[in-house]
Amino acid sequence: MKKQMSESIRLGVVLAIAGGFMDAYSYMCRGKVFANAQTGNILLLGIHLSEKNWSVALRYAVPVVAFVVGIALSDMIRLKLKEKSLLHWRQISILIEAFVLVGVCFIPQEYNLPANSLTSFACGIQVESFRKIHGNGIATTMCIGNLRSATQNMCEYWHTKEKKKLKKGLTNIRRLRADIRDLTLEQAESSLLKLQAAVEEKRAQAAEIEQAEQERRARIAKYKELIKQEGITAEELTAIIGAAPSSIRKKREPRPAKYKYTDETGQERTWTGQGRTPRVIQKALDKGVSLASFEI
Repeated sequence: MKKQMSESIRLGVVLAIAGGFMDAYSYMCRGKVFANAQTGNILLLGIHLSEKNWSVALRYAVPVVAFVVGIALSDMIRLKLKEKSLLHWRQISILIEAFVLVGVCFIPQEYNLPANSLTSFACGIQVESFRKIHGNGIATTMCIGNLRSATQNMCEYWHTKEKKKLKKGLTNIRRLRADIRDLTLEQAESSLLKLQAAVEEKRAQAAEIEQAEQERRARIAKYKELIKQEGITAEELTAIIGAAPSSIRKKREPRPAKYKYTDETGQERTWTGQGRTPRVIQKALDKGVSLASFEI
């Protein structure tokens, strides 16, 4: 299955860098308000509301609302234009985000509230539009969920030794960025070449296994055809290989008779004690006769 470009690691890295830049820009240059980390904005909003600093509280409330509007707009674009546009809906979303951020560059410093609101709006569009890398859920504008997912998958791998858990942990973009942070470019490229070599080995092993399985199926089909041509039955084949047919079961020995009685016709009969009680014995039992009196 062809992988989507929107779920590639390369694009995820670019968007993660953009998300980090927007958060740093809004906090350091626009009045210490977060563009992405809405948890921080809500926390500061609550603090200033409790202190009755209404104007300062508004500074944190509006970006939160703008972030929600950005998410809603991105979802509306997906629903309305998913099948009706020449451009992919994610391309439209990213173009809107780019235009908004370019506009923010021209907003003066004294208008931090609209600048932060527009930046949060752009972040909302991004976080809703790009949510997966190679099928794994991820956020390009925040790290808490990514750290949780990567750590969870690594712990599950240590517990179960299932390599797919390790794969999910290692393909998390935040995890990869952390792993190569202290490497030089040459070291990172060397690691990439080694990983590619390991992938090629894995691919070759998978091809060998598939070829062996195909050969095995071909041999089975060949032998089936030969057996059919020779007219050999399943029983004869089983006798040849020296195993008892699974359909033939050893006959169970009959149970020995435990009781003896004479029926209504005067014939002497026996009963093993299993199953329905004979009528003659049952009538005797109803009259108070002991079952032991019928024992052989």
